[in-house]
Amino acid sequence: MPGIVQFGNRDTEVRACGLCHLPTGTGHDESAYVAGLPVDYFLRQMADYKNGNRKGSGTMIRIAKAITDEEVRSAAEYFASV
Repeated sequence: MPGIVQFGNRDTEVRACGLCHLPTGTGHDESAYVAGLPVDYFLRQMADYKNGNRKGSGTMIRIAKAITDEEVRSAAEYFASV
């Protein structure tokens, strides 16, 4: 499991993906199911949060603006594999 999923990034104040989406990617009732999503779809959704094309979650918008592209790809590849 990548560090961004397990621990987040304290320096950029990005919480761990696994806190809301769980390490299994199955999420809580209020968070998206991300297990098995195609990497390109995951990357596009995060880019849309970052550039304002996707609305609805202030938390995800804040995270998308702070997370690095490398961290996003790492999380995307991990969740695609579970």
